[in-house]
Amino acid sequence: MASLVLYGSKQDWHVWKILVTAKYANAKITFEEDFNKKEIAAAAGTDRLPVMKVSDGVYLSQSNSMVRYVARVKSQANMYGTNPAEQSQIDGWIDFSLNELELPAGVWTYPMLGVAEFSPSEEALEQAKVDVKAALERLNNYLKDHTYLVGDLLSCADIALASACVNLYKLVMTDEDRAQFKSVTRWFFTCINQPAFQSVVGKVDAKAPAGGAMVANIRKPTPKEEGNGLTTTQIKGGDNWKRKRLTIKKLLGSKDAGVAYIDSTVTVAGWVKSIRSNRFIQLNDGSYAKDLQIVLDKDVTKGMEDVRGCGGTGACLEIVGKVVKSLGKGQSVEVLADSVYVHGRNMDSAAYPMAKRGHSMEHLRKVLHLRPRTNVGAAVTRVRNACAFATHSFFQSRGFQYIHTPLITSSDCEGAGEMFSVTTLLEKNVPRTKDGKIDYSQDFFKSPKYLSVSGQLNVECFACCMSDVYTFGPTFRAEDSHTSRHLAEFWMIEPEIAFADLKDDMALAEDFLRFCIQFVLDNCMADLEFFDSKIEKGLIERLKRVAETSFAHYTYTDAVALLIEHVAAGKVKFDPEAEAKEPLEWGVDLRSEHERYLCEKVIDGPVIVTDYPASIKSFYMRLNDDEKTVQAMDILVPGVGEIIGGSVREERFDVLEQKIKDLGQNPEDYAFYLDLRKYGSVPHAGFGLGFERMVAYCTGMQNIRDVIPFPRWPGNCQN
Repeated sequence: MASLVLYGSKQDWHVWKILVTAKYANAKITFEEDFNKKEIAAAAGTDRLPVMKVSDGVYLSQSNSMVRYVARVKSQANMYGTNPAEQSQIDGWIDFSLNELELPAGVWTYPMLGVAEFSPSEEALEQAKVDVKAALERLNNYLKDHTYLVGDLLSCADIALASACVNLYKLVMTDEDRAQFKSVTRWFFTCINQPAFQSVVGKVDAKAPAGGAMVANIRKPTPKEEGNGLTTTQIKGGDNWKRKRLTIKKLLGSKDAGVAYIDSTVTVAGWVKSIRSNRFIQLNDGSYAKDLQIVLDKDVTKGMEDVRGCGGTGACLEIVGKVVKSLGKGQSVEVLADSVYVHGRNMDSAAYPMAKRGHSMEHLRKVLHLRPRTNVGAAVTRVRNACAFATHSFFQSRGFQYIHTPLITSSDCEGAGEMFSVTTLLEKNVPRTKDGKIDYSQDFFKSPKYLSVSGQLNVECFACCMSDVYTFGPTFRAEDSHTSRHLAEFWMIEPEIAFADLKDDMALAEDFLRFCIQFVLDNCMADLEFFDSKIEKGLIERLKRVAETSFAHYTYTDAVALLIEHVAAGKVKFDPEAEAKEPLEWGVDLRSEHERYLCEKVIDGPVIVTDYPASIKSFYMRLNDDEKTVQAMDILVPGVGEIIGGSVREERFDVLEQKIKDLGQNPEDYAFYLDLRKYGSVPHAGFGLGFERMVAYCTGMQNIRDVIPFPRWPGNCQN
């Protein structure tokens, strides 16, 4: 299909809904704002904007027609529903948007933006306000029981309505309005906070506009550069693999909690959480936070005798039965079993380590192979999966290339010397040189090699020729630490951006962190509700605040001065033992308690601290002109402290070479890294995020050993 061409204004929400729909539908569309209006009007047969050219001599002039046309470009995007019933619902909401909301909203807000060609009378303006609130009231009542307007996914109907609401929320929706239309507000920010929306309309502040300053606070939306990310592919002829059962998430996690399946015969399968009275089975397949109740009937259910001998908790069952309305508490539906097949018995229920009772985290770390069977283990796994998916989605949608960096290296990226050696000499009489040192020339690699503590140095090779890249993989550190914040094996997310400075690095890191948290909020709410109830009260509210709040900024120098001032004023008292060893002063590495005080007490939100002393940061960070500090930044968040660390990389050959020498390292070991500066050096920056810290932050889990499937720490490496 030929490229579509859209003519209009960037300040027109009719344009927004078309461009956002195009992004979700992966439709190629060219937007023209500077064009000969007379020529386009003559060709399109109308002087109204926007208009869209779909082929030579063929133009569309109704914005909703354009939305429908673009949404149909790629059917697998499902922007226009998956069946005729959904398409009819979508048509209804699109018409509602045009007739009930867009017209009065335009009368109310366009004059405030200075783009209207009319000045409404006071009577017309008041009527517009009444009509807008009437439309929002109807929408609010509907959204109380629905995440999106149609089905479980965002559709072009959501895009049309949310686009019409943007100026309302930017200009006129007060805190009282937002509270009155709470469900609309929740739905609106769910839509508008997604990257495709923000790339077109920009960010919408979660806070209501200040009275008397509404027009002054409006800034023209500046669409982000279109990413050249990969698109979704559909197998020609359709998929061969299809799931033969209904997942519990598909059933209980649907918007109506399974009510639509009532009277349907389904096949479900999973593992027994509990059996009561030989009749009621709590079943879970790992897909969802809640269990599905299976009801057995001795007069109906085939295989009941096998169930009695299955061993109870932990046994694996497959059930065919009818979905019925549940008469019990805690679930809307249950399955009345026609037949039960026991795939796997619990062969020793008395010795089963995961018997139905509460378990401590310490106990679960001793049975890591069974930990995912617990509620907390499964919930952590689902959130971890969501964070990993969000990571790739974020970078791929912005045109980054994913690079696999090596696990075996010669380089100590952090300069700390706490690295695992890789050698084949242990099974032999270890050869020695004349001075008694290990003779690595007889080893597999002929020289000392280690497990990598970071992929950064290697991924920079690709940033210096492919511009924007990232690595996401396991790293290792032989630090003899037994704290709840350290692992010997952990995963790191490390992007690198070329032609970038510290501001670019901070912006990317903030966007990434907020995107991941919002993705978890959008996709793992049932799990978050579990964590909020069982692990950390207020978790969901904390995550929402970070996702919706712009980050504060301090230089290291200002942050230390502020901390010292608060200590002197008696506002805070830090750990006396730690202070005795290393008093708080310029030049010390901020401890976790310092970082948390800044973001939890001083700012009450995320903080980015920049320009740290060179003496406490890594050799590859760019030296500032004062020759005392480096262009580094750390992001601090409430509840954790530092979660991201990044910097501008030292791109000057001579400065970097001297830094390596000052560390007592051999520049020849970093020859590849220095070559990047020798042959076409480029200003570039990046950051690192410990993936397990992100998962811990999103779940409220206090020990990092509980958010990785098989944790390794000193003295422990099982499975």
